[in-house]
Amino acid sequence: MRTTSSNFTTYGIPTFLLLLLLLMTLFFHNPKNHHCIGVAAFSTPFPSRHAESSLQRKEATPYDNPYLFQAYNESMTEVLSFFRIMQKNDKPCDLEVAKRYLFTPRRLINPHDSSCLTEKDDFHKYITVKKEHFLNTFGMENHQLSLVLRSLSYLGDYCARKRISAPLHVAWDKMKECGSRPRENALSTYLYIFSSFPLEIGSEGDITETTTGSGSTTISTTTAGYNPKDVSGEVAFYHDMIYKPTENTVSIRIKSLVEQGCTEEAEELLWKLESEVTQTTATGAQSGKQKSSKRDGSGGDCHLLRLRTCLPVLKSYCQQDGDISQGLRLFHKMMSAPSVHLESETYVLVLSSLARRGHFRQDSEPIENIQDLGYSETRGASLFDAIANEMAKDVLEITSASAKDLRNALVAGYAAAPLHKMAVRNLSEVPYDCDMTPW
Repeated sequence: MRTTSSNFTTYGIPTFLLLLLLLMTLFFHNPKNHHCIGVAAFSTPFPSRHAESSLQRKEATPYDNPYLFQAYNESMTEVLSFFRIMQKNDKPCDLEVAKRYLFTPRRLINPHDSSCLTEKDDFHKYITVKKEHFLNTFGMENHQLSLVLRSLSYLGDYCARKRISAPLHVAWDKMKECGSRPRENALSTYLYIFSSFPLEIGSEGDITETTTGSGSTTISTTTAGYNPKDVSGEVAFYHDMIYKPTENTVSIRIKSLVEQGCTEEAEELLWKLESEVTQTTATGAQSGKQKSSKRDGSGGDCHLLRLRTCLPVLKSYCQQDGDISQGLRLFHKMMSAPSVHLESETYVLVLSSLARRGHFRQDSEPIENIQDLGYSETRGASLFDAIANEMAKDVLEITSASAKDLRNALVAGYAAAPLHKMAVRNLSEVPYDCDMTPW
């Protein structure tokens, strides 16, 4: 009840008590007043939900899914109980500060999109600024942050043993938030888990986790807009910005960009990384430092341009709504690259894509800029013969599934033109369960 009869009370509370509460609040919320004396009350508290005007989340996070944080919380508790987190110079109060952050059930500072940073120097500056901002904001010391990173790294090992990925979605968000530079083996572990045991979003928004090589379990029915598929690409990006890119990380980044509909950006990234690796290799060879390595099987060949890294981009171009002209240009680059070994399915992919669009009909529209690739014909059966002759130099036979796909593509391409409907009236697509293996 509000009291108006005295100048020394406000809403029934003595004024001196209000002043005392205000002073205590200012003291305990000052990062400089963090003292390592073994008393939990003196650890720097983090901002409350109601004081987060500058910390509002602008995107969906793994915290939005109750199951993901619960899985992280339980797994991190196990890690802190059974793994040796503290080292010789660490104190119990340091671990308490690390725990306070590790078990915070929300993102505390605004994220900044680092994917637009294409140069390593810019990325390292970004990480340095982010780390300083994190340490200054929450009054954490470097050695306390080391405990946080060690715990998150051990969590990766724990999840690898358990063959689960759900806890690492929150863990990875925390790694990014504190501006860390995880060790390469920690990033490799996270990448392995996210790639081997992914979370999938169903048509009704349910999340399914693959827990074994052949089984999966529905673990949650609310995604709240968080897309777990984006995480693998982020981890691979961080790896390549901090360490030397590998065929595996580049392949994951390319696939992630293609899934986001950024096919041209994916191809640009591929050529950029390949150019950087080629320049590094040439520089090393000139200085006499570049040697072949039989141990890793590379034999000195460190090209990132492989069928595995190129194929997601080529498949995207060859889709019905893709840019087939760009696809043919990439296809020819792949054929001329010594590090790319094409398979029969790759040739059939290109042939089927052209056939389905009707480009092997004589009345079809000519393919743009195809003559720049060395083809004398821009459409029709002659174009099919030219590509088939190129295929014959690399492969001796194609599979039954490839033959079926190519035949059905030709039928679809001819059936789409009114002038050819009579010519293909007795043809129909081969059923999916029909075996076209020659006797």
